[in-house]
Amino acid sequence: MKKLKKIVLVFCVFLSSFLVFLIPFGAHTQGIDSRFGINAFVSGRYEQQELDKPISVMKDMGIGFSREEFVWGSIEPEKGFFKWSAYDKSTDMLSSSGISILGVLDYSAPWATEDPYRDGADKYMPNITDWQSYVGKVVDRYKSKVRYWQIWNEPNVATFFKPEPNASQYLEILKSAYEIIKKEDSSAQVVVAGTSGVDAGYLRELERLGAADYFDILAVHPYSFDFYSPPESGFLDDMKNAERLAEELGNKPIWLTEFGWPTDDKNGLNEDLQAKYLTRTYLLSYQFSDVKKLFWYDLRNDGNDKEDRENNFGLINKDYTKKESYYAYKNLISVLNGSQFISASINNENGFLNFYFIKGDSKIRVVWNVKKESTVILDDSLGNLKVLDLIGNGVIPQYKNKSISINVSDSPIFIIEDKKLKNQETEKLRN
Repeated sequence: MKKLKKIVLVFCVFLSSFLVFLIPFGAHTQGIDSRFGINAFVSGRYEQQELDKPISVMKDMGIGFSREEFVWGSIEPEKGFFKWSAYDKSTDMLSSSGISILGVLDYSAPWATEDPYRDGADKYMPNITDWQSYVGKVVDRYKSKVRYWQIWNEPNVATFFKPEPNASQYLEILKSAYEIIKKEDSSAQVVVAGTSGVDAGYLRELERLGAADYFDILAVHPYSFDFYSPPESGFLDDMKNAERLAEELGNKPIWLTEFGWPTDDKNGLNEDLQAKYLTRTYLLSYQFSDVKKLFWYDLRNDGNDKEDRENNFGLINKDYTKKESYYAYKNLISVLNGSQFISASINNENGFLNFYFIKGDSKIRVVWNVKKESTVILDDSLGNLKVLDLIGNGVIPQYKNKSISINVSDSPIFIIEDKKLKNQETEKLRN
């Protein structure tokens, strides 16, 4: 029986090929500069008396951006009658916590549509004059706390744009909102509605109609629609398509305003795989320079039914107990927030992936293997390497002479060369 070969990579000088690029080691890019976002929907999915709980969870993880809906029908349930208190409170609490807001302006107020009593009335085309009035009032009220506004959500599917997707109608919504937003706050940035999937046909139709003049940031929702396939199987192709579309639409930056994997018992993942896929997706995204922010969907399970997919996308359960993905995201942010991406190498034949970063005086390498377990051997003659697993726990490697051996699987490992780590701290592990 032929013995499987292990992959051995020897680094005599750990990551010696890095470019010199220094960022203060303690740098922590929060809020507006952060790559790390989440769909929290604090205003609409939590009781007012418990808002401190989700915000505390986000602060603990180090989340920089929260995607928040400003639902027209809730804010203005009747024409000219506004209810601001819930949105005032959540916006103030997020802002004071250092968490920036991506505000989603959606959907129609039923009273502003042709038939307010039909099913799903809020997903039908609104009266544009009423829509502009709502947009202007929301932006004027919150412009000191919200700099990014997203117009609608997934208008390329009938679930969110009835009776069926219509790019011309969506453009009317987008253009009218853009003009009002820029009038109210010239510094604000307008994010196009995230499409369900990377819908090239719909986005190219918008481009043909002239939509590129009416938004600043392209948004897509690159879900794996079987909700099981790993990110390496389709995410890379999705991002290549997104970058092509962004260029066609005027070289727009790209935000992934929704993506995620559920942990339902029916067709979802177990919690371990959800955590792995989250981390690997974020890491893979660094290869695409136009991709600036990613928003995991979502923060907390929407319900307790383990058979219902929509109830199980959260990083935490409905009762606030934490899934493994919570710890994985927290670790990812802790290690990579404020870092500079240097390069990546992907070996499709053996499934081995390497990603390299610099953070201040530290060099960071993240490795995983999607096909089989393998081994990495590293020079540690200076005794300044530390290794973390997926959720941030220290990994105790095997020592031989002045080298360390690390087992690598489909769960990313973080290898950090830290100049501040003293030799004597690792001597305890060697002996």
